[in-house]
Amino acid sequence: MSIDYLLVNAILFGALYASIAYGLSIIYGVMKVVNLAHGGTLMLGAYVAYTLFTWKHVDPILSIIIALPVFFVLGMLIQRYLVDKIMNAPQIASLLLLFGVWLLMKNVAYLIWSGDEVGYNLGYALKTVKVFVPVSIPRVIIFVISIVTTVLLLMFLKRTYLGKAMRALSQNRDACSLVGIPVNRVAQITFGLGTALAALGGILASMIYSFSPEFGGNFLLKSFCIIVLGGMESTLGVIVGSIVLSLIESFSILVIPIDLQEMISFVLLVLILVIKPTGIFGKRATI
Repeated sequence: MSIDYLLVNAILFGALYASIAYGLSIIYGVMKVVNLAHGGTLMLGAYVAYTLFTWKHVDPILSIIIALPVFFVLGMLIQRYLVDKIMNAPQIASLLLLFGVWLLMKNVAYLIWSGDEVGYNLGYALKTVKVFVPVSIPRVIIFVISIVTTVLLLMFLKRTYLGKAMRALSQNRDACSLVGIPVNRVAQITFGLGTALAALGGILASMIYSFSPEFGGNFLLKSFCIIVLGGMESTLGVIVGSIVLSLIESFSILVIPIDLQEMISFVLLVLILVIKPTGIFGKRATI
């Protein structure tokens, strides 16, 4: 396998990993809540796109326009009626609550879609374009959408009032209340945005992976690895962490059997927590 192929593959998957991890990073960065329901949201996003595809022949790319507002509202409702009730409780309470939400999502998926693995039969799935090496069109589309998402997210956080309010809330909740920032509303929007981004990641991943109600667990682990690697409260860290993880996974195939590839993110996560738990950018970086 050529170095060019591995490098291009790493860059493409790095962009996908970043899209998958943004939602988890933003919710933790602003609210200091570890959203264990992130994996379930990835899975539901994939199934919503799949249902639209099989029911009305809506391309997964177009289904993003429909799915994101739905998941944004879902995230706001989860924050308002569930997470907000235990914000002042020990962090284990939010962990257990959101783990329960994830289990609920999985069981709902089993009831609606059964436990069989499904996937798309896209007309352009087997077509390729030359990007130094032949690359399938779905991967190129995923890369472009991921880059656009990254640019829009950074512009939103840096240049809009709401984005600045979210960044302020990530640093000092009490000070935000004192200067008139509607803390609860910003928290709801943050959770809604994080949930919508998770659904986007699930839709993009479903374009190249088959999936079942168990889909999302492995990507949740990768997301943890990425945000710990880059720094728990850094959007830039998510980008760097995604690229690093993708490069390690891509080039490790030269020395590690393919059936052991899934353990790489777990091993890397453990090493980061032991060696440098603050990540590459440390505590100074914020969303």
